[in-house]
Amino acid sequence: MTPICRPSATACTSLLANALERAIRSEVASCAMVVDAKHEAATAFHRHRGLIEFPGSPRKLFLPLAVAGKMR
Repeated sequence: MTPICRPSATACTSLLANALERAIRSEVASCAMVVDAKHEAATAFHRHRGLIEFPGSPRKLFLPLAVAGKMR
């Protein structure tokens, strides 16, 4: 199902960057950002930005925070 209102790619990129930055700076121990993409366009968006698919779950992606920290 495609969402009725899609934010622009720039807005989505900003939201993703903000979420990654907050996860990196968090006092809570974590090792990766996990995304559950709702449709193929969202999956493609996250793949294009370096997230990796979980084997056997094409719409579930992750990015190790160590990698995200180097992308800043």
